[in-house]
Amino acid sequence: MFEKFFECPSRIKTLREGPGGPLLEGFTTELYQVGYAEGTGRKHIRAAEHLIHWTETIKGSSLLLTFVAISGKENPCLGH
Repeated sequence: MFEKFFECPSRIKTLREGPGGPLLEGFTTELYQVGYAEGTGRKHIRAAEHLIHWTETIKGSSLLLTFVAISGKENPCLGH
């Protein structure tokens, strides 16, 4: 689903193969399904990517566990 927001194959590969790739892919799917514009979706994906990177730097963080726990649940804040 990254292809809906990004054109560059290397960027898509980086997102898909990086830390949290499956989480980001699911998040990207949700953004697309609720109708986010390309530019806005990219900004949100980039922010999520930064959050995942940050949590990777503080291994064992409860923040990462919370992010994983809520990522699979319906989030009323995602919709418009």
